[in-house]
Amino acid sequence: MGYIDVARMGIEGSNAHDKRASTVEMAASHNVALQDNIDLVIFPKQYLEGNPLHDAVVALGAEVEFYDWQPNKAPDEFQEEIMKIVLEWYERKGIL
Repeated sequence: MGYIDVARMGIEGSNAHDKRASTVEMAASHNVALQDNIDLVIFPKQYLEGNPLHDAVVALGAEVEFYDWQPNKAPDEFQEEIMKIVLEWYERKGIL
């Protein structure tokens, strides 16, 4: 099961989301090249090497970190772990 499959698990016929799906969306008036514009991608640990999406992100030059996803938990339950990964990455890069 991939991310899109999980995102589609919301209530049929409803715009209301549930806790199993989350996303970050951007809107731009022009195409945005992913290469040179993605610095870090944080995947669930199930996306370790060998996954085509992982490999594509690495090919774009982005750094990849993983969080310890567990079944039967909602994405918001991983927020603290993901924020810790982000803050540590910012510190390593000298941004914070």
